[in-house]
Amino acid sequence: MMTIKELARLCNVSPATISNVLNGTGRVSSETADRVWEAIRATGYRPSFLGKGLRAKDSGMIGVIADDLTMFNVPGIIDGIMECCDGEGYHIILENLRLYARWSDAWFDDDELYQSALQPALEQLHRFHVDGIVYVGGHERPVRGIGQSAETPVVGTYILPVDPDVPAFVLDDVAGGGTATRCLLDNGHRRIGFIGGEPDNIHVIDRLRGYRDALEARGIAYDPDLVFCRHWDRETGFEGAGSLLERGVTAVACAQDFIATGVYDYLAAHGLRAGRELSVVGYDDSDVARFLAPPMSSVALPLHEIGVSAAECLIGILRGGAVPRNLRRPVAGTLSERSSVARI
Repeated sequence: MMTIKELARLCNVSPATISNVLNGTGRVSSETADRVWEAIRATGYRPSFLGKGLRAKDSGMIGVIADDLTMFNVPGIIDGIMECCDGEGYHIILENLRLYARWSDAWFDDDELYQSALQPALEQLHRFHVDGIVYVGGHERPVRGIGQSAETPVVGTYILPVDPDVPAFVLDDVAGGGTATRCLLDNGHRRIGFIGGEPDNIHVIDRLRGYRDALEARGIAYDPDLVFCRHWDRETGFEGAGSLLERGVTAVACAQDFIATGVYDYLAAHGLRAGRELSVVGYDDSDVARFLAPPMSSVALPLHEIGVSAAECLIGILRGGAVPRNLRRPVAGTLSERSSVARI
């Protein structure tokens, strides 16, 4: 690849003159400018974006670190980040940690393993002199080790940073759990079950809290016997549907669409149907919710909005704004209503 010095020698001018022509600065005669542009077209010369950034105060680049691009929530958040950055003139450099692809869930409780992927990614972005970093988690959890460089601000998404100087934008799962439950309440249901993943999971805890709050706001006592939490899998939905139907529920709020597919499996296996014998609301509004028969009502995740908000926050800091301390801003989703809820 031709350098600016080589192009300058070819045009018999100084590198500074080449730079002035490219940037439209300084005094350069029209004859010299024409000669430089002709040489650029003939040689296919491209200025080094990184080199230009290193000589300036800002590089115009923002780093994005993703837990794993294969996680369903990650692409939507990154799309929001990119939309905002494109509109503000920033370029993106992406580091994919591939945590799930490498180690499945073995890294969840192994901080040494996690840091072995995170720290090289941070070092790589610092070598590129990115102006700031947005971290995109695959699931919400406490995260440490991403905010140690005061010169490079970091904003988190879908995570709970331990560092108070790393603002984060997260799901409002309490609101989401309430939205799913109120959909069932508004259709006349009073005996409503809840099916979720691991009981100690942050998403489950918050969605269950929203479910409980919505019931109690309508004067319905919370009944722990109507809660079935095991794993984030289809089998949990299947087993949960059987257990809760035995307890006389007319509806269930599921903490995940994939869990809800297990509910549908149970109903089909017993000659029952969602939206008839049992009303079902899911969570995530994934493609599977639309393709089930009948299509399932589900709480949509505001992934794009989370990405845009995080990028706006970071760019605001880069342009002189104060770093908001201890900011954990929840972003609420909306309900996509379909045919899986019967009116009583």
